[in-house]
Amino acid sequence: MGGAAAQVLKRFFGTDTVSFSTCSTTLPAGSNCNDPSPVTRSYTSFSQAADENGLSRILVGIHFRKAVTEGIEHGRKIADHAVSVYLQPVQNLLCSQDGDNKHGNKHGKKHGNKHPGK
Repeated sequence: MGGAAAQVLKRFFGTDTVSFSTCSTTLPAGSNCNDPSPVTRSYTSFSQAADENGLSRILVGIHFRKAVTEGIEHGRKIADHAVSVYLQPVQNLLCSQDGDNKHGNKHGKKHGNKHPGK
């Protein structure tokens, strides 16, 4: 999951180097993010967060390193496919080359209203 999420965010933002912090709800003293001293994790990239996520699975004994490494890489490939197929501008999803939308109506006509963006 981490590899896929990191790759989708990387493709969406056009870079992997986005610094961010997040609150942990599973570490001690971080039972919720509104605690007086919440546990936060900071990252300099999406892939760094994905790698740490994978490492955590190894450290608690859920997965072996090879499974984590291959899982992250497989997730990135799935994300690349998903972004290429599904994460497109709304205009591209609604309208085909010939002006028909996915419902078979002519571009710009839907219940007598103009198509958004036209």
